[in-house]
Amino acid sequence: MPDYFNPAFQKCIRKIADFGFSSYFGIQVHGKDNVPKAGAAIFSFNHVHMLDSFIIGAKEPRISYAISKKEHFYPVLRSALRGVGALPVNTKPEKHRFTELTTNYGLLIPKRNHQAFLEEINSYLSEEEKLQDLSTLDYKLMSKYAMGKGEGLLSHLPGTRTNSYENIAKPKKGTARLALQMQQEEGIIVSIIPGAIVYSKDNKPIITRKPLPPYKTRADISFGKPLTAARQHQLYKQEPEAAVQQLTDIINEEVNNEVKNILRSLTPSRP
Repeated sequence: MPDYFNPAFQKCIRKIADFGFSSYFGIQVHGKDNVPKAGAAIFSFNHVHMLDSFIIGAKEPRISYAISKKEHFYPVLRSALRGVGALPVNTKPEKHRFTELTTNYGLLIPKRNHQAFLEEINSYLSEEEKLQDLSTLDYKLMSKYAMGKGEGLLSHLPGTRTNSYENIAKPKKGTARLALQMQQEEGIIVSIIPGAIVYSKDNKPIITRKPLPPYKTRADISFGKPLTAARQHQLYKQEPEAAVQQLTDIINEEVNNEVKNILRSLTPSRP
């Protein structure tokens, strides 16, 4: 079936990335049994380095799509980013570069594929949301399409990179909102998998803005037990924003717990 990303290309890139990252980093993955084998899923993670999404995506094949800054979509990289399922979003409105891509995903899709993909995505949208063309295809509709197909979406809870492993001060509400909307509007229960990635060297956590951390830096990835919007669903019918905030707070707590679990597992090095 037509799709935004190229499954064969994504699988190939994942294998190459997994080999490259596993060779450079010392990667440890925890909680793989917590990842649902099928069904709509949002992987909600912390964010401390530009490689986070790539490393996590390389290790978890259930992730088909990932939210990405619009600034990454340089003309020479756009096709490749689309091919691996990256979805451009406007995390920094003050930066005007490539803003048009966040509201018109049709610019990323080859025109020869427009009609086939238009028919595909419309089959997952409500009558009110159905598109006449792809010029108004944005993250909101694309994420609903992904959830309707039962795919996995990677989203970073703070939105942009943070400078510490402390609690996320201003978590984004998009994950909670999407999960509640899908349950309310489509009757689809979305699994929210809280997760964390922590880099360390000599058993001490590190954060760097350099494109690559030091060679053989340890990277721990942890997948927590899935959450759903079931408890907030009734509240959402009456007070949607209160329900979104409540679920966001729960997700944030669980993501922070996953970070803390990794930090506690770092054994002090012996003299």
